Amino acid sequence: MNDGLVLLLAAALCLGGCSRESAKAETRKDAGKGPAASAPVPIDVQVVQPRKLDVPIRATGTLLPAESVQIVAELSRRLVRISADEGATVKQGQVLFELDHADLDAQLAEVTVSEDLAKKTAARHAQLLKEFATSQAEYDVAAAKVEEISATRRTLAVTRDKAVIRAPFSGVLGLRQVSQGAWVSPSTPLITLSNVKSLKVDFQVPERYAPYVGVGRELELAVEGRAEKLRGKVSATEGSVNATSRSLAVRALIEDAQGVPPGSFVKIELPVQMDGALTVPSIVVIPGAAGSSVYVEKDGKVTATPVELGLRGPDWVLVESGLSAGDRVALSNLLRLKDGASVEVGKVE
Repeated sequence: MNDGLVLLLAAALCLGGCSRESAKAETRKDAGKGPAASAPVPIDVQVVQPRKLDVPIRATGTLLPAESVQIVAELSRRLVRISADEGATVKQGQVLFELDHADLDAQLAEVTVSEDLAKKTAARHAQLLKEFATSQAEYDVAAAKVEEISATRRTLAVTRDKAVIRAPFSGVLGLRQVSQGAWVSPSTPLITLSNVKSLKVDFQVPERYAPYVGVGRELELAVEGRAEKLRGKVSATEGSVNATSRSLAVRALIEDAQGVPPGSFVKIELPVQMDGALTVPSIVVIPGAAGSSVYVEKDGKVTATPVELGLRGPDWVLVESGLSAGDRVALSNLLRLKDGASVEVGKVE
């Protein structure tokens, strides 16, 4: 091998070694520019504090009569008189229908005569017993006969009263389903009676609001196609939360329906005051495919924390779960933040 070739090989080896050292230096330089070496992001934070919050619970429902019943007969007999006018307002106890009771009247008259005779017979036995002209046993038989016939008369009188059908409460009659002369039975609907002066509505509220919904709490109802709102009060709630829907059934009573017909669709607004509600500004909420989250700062770093949101206000949103009182939520530079990023806290609200 000549001297020129040796010198050429030595120069190539030297050039390769220098290139490798230069690459290592560049690698060390780039490593110094990684996330660990990046400057903290300046942010402002807000400390989450519980507060009293007026929350309007909204629901929908259908107005129903406070009381409604389908009038039927208790006896199977022919209908002989109708006193119920369709759509009429009736008072409690007012006669609506009358069934044929001629046979009951005859039986009642017969039993009444027998009762009078039995009473006279028992009275004579009582007098004879005082004079020792009869035995105690004969008197007891006569007295028992009076009680037996009296019981029969009372039974007939009750049956006779059932032949006259009266309004169980004051209200408005619906459409009549039968005509005079028809044979009716307990399974035959005659007419509907409803108390439409007072209406009720049943609706559901989420489980989280159940502790704030009590009997007597006022609410407003917007009726479809009507500008003026109705006012009502919660009259009752279900004893437990529905395990499937996780909601509580509520019934409200509207004392003055103002002529609104039953069956109307209504939008309900029930204001409640929540103690210890946690809210954050709407701008700090970050939507995502998996749900909403906020950045929570602790010890100079931020964590993307999933939250469950509730009602929204003009510039705030109610946090149902995910945050606790005292958490520090990032307010600014949100686009520069990521989970685990280092931050420098400036203003604390």
